[in-house]
Amino acid sequence: MSKRNGMMKNFKHRFFKFSKVIKMKIILKSIMVNMIPLSSLPKLIKSRV
Repeated sequence: MSKRNGMMKNFKHRFFKFSKVIKMKIILKSIMVNMIPLSSLPKLIKSRV
């Protein structure tokens, strides 16, 4: 029982770390988007879609 509980704890810890990384990536992406000049934005949208 205690082993299973430990696994759950480890999983939660890993998941928390993972979500932190995702948040960092989103923040970095938004910063990069803000740094890109607005004139090149339509090109980016077209290439993404």
